Amino acid sequence: MKFTELRKKLKSAKIIEKPTHDWVYSPGLDIDCDEYFQLDDINEHFHETEKPFFVFDCDEERWPGIDIYEAINDSLLDFYDDAKSQITESDYNELKNFIDNWNKKQNVVQYVPNHDKIIILDKDRYDKFLNYVQETQ
Repeated sequence: MKFTELRKKLKSAKIIEKPTHDWVYSPGLDIDCDEYFQLDDINEHFHETEKPFFVFDCDEERWPGIDIYEAINDSLLDFYDDAKSQITESDYNELKNFIDNWNKKQNVVQYVPNHDKIIILDKDRYDKFLNYVQETQ
C-alpha cells in the first residue's frame, strides 16, 4: 500500500480505543513486516523501538464450512457429464444434513483488517507520519 493511499485510509478511519475482537493488524511501516497479533501481546511481537504507531482493527470472519453441492460437483469434474444424476435425492439430502450439522460444530475463525477502524498507539509518531506524507505529495 502506498503512503498516500495509506494516509487517505487513516484520515477517513474511525479512531477506536480497543480492538473489537482482540486481534489487530500492523501493515509494518517501521519494520518491513506486516503482522496480525493480539494487542495485549504487542510486547511479545515487537521490540520497544519497533512498535507500530497505529494498528488496524480486525473483523472476525467465520468459515462457512463445506458446501456439499460444490464438493460433489468438484469431485465429479473428471466423470462423464451426467454422472451426478446417479446420486439419488435421498442420498444427497442425507449427506447434506450430515455436513450441515458438522458445519454447525466448527469454530474456524480468521481475522481480517478493517481499514475503517484504527487504534493509535503513539499519537506523536502518527501525526508526524500524516504530516510527512502530506508534505511529500
